[in-house]
Amino acid sequence: EGLWEHHAPTTPGGLRGVLCRLLETARVKPCFGVRVDGVVVRGEEVHVKGTARKSCANADVGTTVSQFSEFLEVYDCVVFCIPAPDVLEIKGLQKYLSSESLHVLKKR
Repeated sequence: EGLWEHHAPTTPGGLRGVLCRLLETARVKPCFGVRVDGVVVRGEEVHVKGTARKSCANADVGTTVSQFSEFLEVYDCVVFCIPAPDVLEIKGLQKYLSSESLHVLKKR
């Protein structure tokens, strides 16, 4: 709510405008087709472990086939867009949620 209260008076388009402005300012590079299995913060670094989908062309059948590979990357900032129930499955992420959020998610 603090984010909304801070930016809402100066950003047209509601919450969508706020989020678009933040993404533009941060020069975020969205990464889709990624499953995050664990998060560890060490100092100012965020270590993320998971599996990423890489598409490749299958010339024999003329279709696209997805291949998956594990990764371990280090970032200075990470933004997760995760369906709510799945948050509890990611190791290390629960400690960054408020107690109210955890309570609601665990009741599902």
